[in-house]
Amino acid sequence: MERTIKNRNARIAYYMYFLTMVGLKALGLGSNNRAFLIIFVISLVFLALKIIYTEYQPTELMIVIALVLLSLIGFLRAKEQTYFLAAISIAGMKGINFRDLCKKTLVVHAIGSLIAVLGSMMGYFQDNIQVINAATGEAYHTYGYSDFNVLFVNMFIIAALYIYIRYEKLGIKEFLLTNILMFWTYDATHSRTGYLLFFGMWLLIALDKFILKEKVKKRLYYVYTFAPFVMVLLSFLLPYLYELFGKTKIMYEINHALTGRIFIMNYYLKLYPFTLFGNTYEFWLNNAGEILEIVDNLYVTIYLYSGLVMLIIYVLGAFYLLRKLYQKRYDIELILFAILCVYAFMEEFPLNPTVNPFALLLAWVIFDGNLVRGDDVEESCNHNEHSVSVQG
Repeated sequence: MERTIKNRNARIAYYMYFLTMVGLKALGLGSNNRAFLIIFVISLVFLALKIIYTEYQPTELMIVIALVLLSLIGFLRAKEQTYFLAAISIAGMKGINFRDLCKKTLVVHAIGSLIAVLGSMMGYFQDNIQVINAATGEAYHTYGYSDFNVLFVNMFIIAALYIYIRYEKLGIKEFLLTNILMFWTYDATHSRTGYLLFFGMWLLIALDKFILKEKVKKRLYYVYTFAPFVMVLLSFLLPYLYELFGKTKIMYEINHALTGRIFIMNYYLKLYPFTLFGNTYEFWLNNAGEILEIVDNLYVTIYLYSGLVMLIIYVLGAFYLLRKLYQKRYDIELILFAILCVYAFMEEFPLNPTVNPFALLLAWVIFDGNLVRGDDVEESCNHNEHSVSVQG
């Protein structure tokens, strides 16, 4: 009974930590905001309680410590907090029902985003407007967020979470609601690549739910598991090809279609030297300027900030996760995580769990699979014969 109460309190502490951070992000607050920093420190206390009262297998504890230390190196060297935040969030995920967490995350995400957008429309929050046609008054809006991409990503994740939660009952209502939301978001941001990916996500879901037969699905899902390898290869191959053939029409068109990403990746990959654990913040200031948003590509950003070691860990971890999802036939989780591996070619956010909760699925690489959907989390937590607790 005592262990049951302890496990329940530990889970509540994790919910307090994670949902607080989700709410801050949904409201458009960042680390440059003093209120954000104060609440972040308080939320870390809840995360610490969760980890302290969680019983880990010795191997799990070693992996968690190594992951946190590696991400901490990147944080101290480059002042990049995303991967450290991901590591500690994943470390606390043991015994947490992922699907249940997503239900609560969707509510908090939707309420926070609604407050940010309506508050911006009423003039309480800043709306960064970029006029694109003075004659018609057409303009881009951020509606309370720091830039257009942040607005689009928030709405994309709300749509993805809603699809995930409603997957068993998915139908025309869910299709219409998510499309209305994303059309409004596209109208505000004109994010072409993100909007196309949204339709790509629905295409894969339609194939899974209504069109493909079981044998074809199995072959297709096997292909999905290689998404991290394909995307990391493209992330480094295309900049190399741009260096060789940048003046040719085909490379110009590819770069233009990806809104200049290939040129930017090529520029920074040439600028930064090879490192195992990432470049320093001082190197960035001395050579690249003061803006820390280098490229809209997660794979290249991990390499520049945290080095080759962390990049390899992420890509192998993502692949291993997709393989486990494939073997267990967790189809919708496989589809959504594979989609976000593709999205990582065009954005940096997919490894930030407070923006993209599907990143927390990586915890399954370390812990057991009950956290994905299972209701038997309590049982799995109580039968670790050789478990150790940080508290102990």
